[in-house]
Amino acid sequence: MVWLTLFFVGVLVVGFLVVYALDNPNFMAGFRQRLSLDQQQEPQVQEEMVTVADPQADPGQERLGLAERIRQMLDRDLQQEEPELAPRIEVPFYYAVLGEDLLLGSEKRIIVAGSKENALVNAVKELLKGPTRSYLFPVIPGGTTLIHTEIHENIATIDLSQEFLDNSLDTRILDELIIYSMVNTVTEIPGIDGVIFYIDGKRIKVYGDIDLSIPAIRNEALIREQGV
Repeated sequence: MVWLTLFFVGVLVVGFLVVYALDNPNFMAGFRQRLSLDQQQEPQVQEEMVTVADPQADPGQERLGLAERIRQMLDRDLQQEEPELAPRIEVPFYYAVLGEDLLLGSEKRIIVAGSKENALVNAVKELLKGPTRSYLFPVIPGGTTLIHTEIHENIATIDLSQEFLDNSLDTRILDELIIYSMVNTVTEIPGIDGVIFYIDGKRIKVYGDIDLSIPAIRNEALIREQGV
């Protein structure tokens, strides 16, 4: 009896809706319009989802961002200043060796540093004082004084007084020792790889038989081995 009752109720409801729809055409039109709108909204939702996902789905953009970050990091590293030297450093000072032909011996001294610029100035001034050991003798012409120094791209510029030329010995035998006594000494300072020479503010490109048109670099062949 319950099922039969539900069946008759359903028939009555359907019959009522059919009659109501026939008497009210706007009801069916509104229903069809609502159904159409519901169907059109689904693609729009999908399009919005795709639009949001596109930037994340592009691996090229991610790689570009990573490359840019690496480049910026390297730029920061290159722009960082060089670390300062210790307040005091030990430097070998080179002078000619008595009884040896064209050889330089060394004695170590402590100089004030803190930076390679300070170390350069103090090393040259200390070198000009001459050796303390009895088996070494100075070759840099007497009376020579330091006027100015600077460092650019690991190359030191040393400007000396006119005495460096005027008081030099009238022999070219010692020219090599004179130049490399200074070059080998200052290149012991970390961050200095070569030397350009000036006399009273004027660049000199030759000293005796020594070509100074390019920076003079360290000459290990002139250094006497320790203990020899």
